[in-house]
Amino acid sequence: MLLLINTKPDTTLPVFTGVPDFLLGHTLSVHLEGMTAGTLDRFGGHGQDGQTLVLGSLVESVKTIVEMLTRIQDTASDAFDNIFAPTISDLSQHTNLVTKTCTTAYNAEDHPKDQLWCMVLGRYLQKHLIKASHIYKRRWPVSYAAKLHLDVDSAANMFSAQKKIESAFDRYRLIIVPESLTDFKVHILDPTLGPQMINNPIQNADGSPIRFADLDGTLLKFATEARPAKQAFAWFAEQGLRHAKKIGWAAATQLTVPPIAWGSDTCDAGIRDRFFGDALALQSAEVIEAFSSR
Repeated sequence: MLLLINTKPDTTLPVFTGVPDFLLGHTLSVHLEGMTAGTLDRFGGHGQDGQTLVLGSLVESVKTIVEMLTRIQDTASDAFDNIFAPTISDLSQHTNLVTKTCTTAYNAEDHPKDQLWCMVLGRYLQKHLIKASHIYKRRWPVSYAAKLHLDVDSAANMFSAQKKIESAFDRYRLIIVPESLTDFKVHILDPTLGPQMINNPIQNADGSPIRFADLDGTLLKFATEARPAKQAFAWFAEQGLRHAKKIGWAAATQLTVPPIAWGSDTCDAGIRDRFFGDALALQSAEVIEAFSSR
């Protein structure tokens, strides 16, 4: 919102509050100095007990600032989306590290030789069919990972699945949403993905081929007590929903990431609103509404 604060009897400081730093890069404020009582009267504004509200031509100034904020929001939003754009996994140079970390954390000590666990299918597969990857990608800004209290190269930020499933995950064609302390649910976003088969040798119990549509709404399964960090999947899911909505995948309009996905002993639950809320748009609308009626 816009606050008009009197710092002196004849000086008013309009300050926009609640603007996310990642959108503006700094706190926006405009300091109007030298506004004498006579000047204020000419603008049509006056106050009581030293509280002054500047009207008249200030309305136009505020509208100009709001327009500028909107342009900043659009530009910053595009830049934000580009940073987290879907891509082929960028982990080729870290495959051994990731595979070793996932194998240690998410595979039972007595797991079958030359097989690794697929968290989505809930079964061991030949290791050449499995790909382990970071959830919060290594190429993404470390500053955001720090805000999530997430060690990017730890097992808590790693996910292993059959290669075709992992590839769809990397491209936001499917997301995994934490729904409780222990439940992580798979959601298909890309409508063209559902009919596709996972892999010919991989079948359902009845012998039919497994398709992506069979995975929609299922929970991740684990072979050990280790679990990925909720906030890693939550961040990825929010980015996936933003991407899906921009390109018109209807499933994204029916999904939300619940608050429990963000709250933990180490992650601030408010981070969702700061990074994915429409705080700036709401603020602009409030300012316009407040001053358009003057």
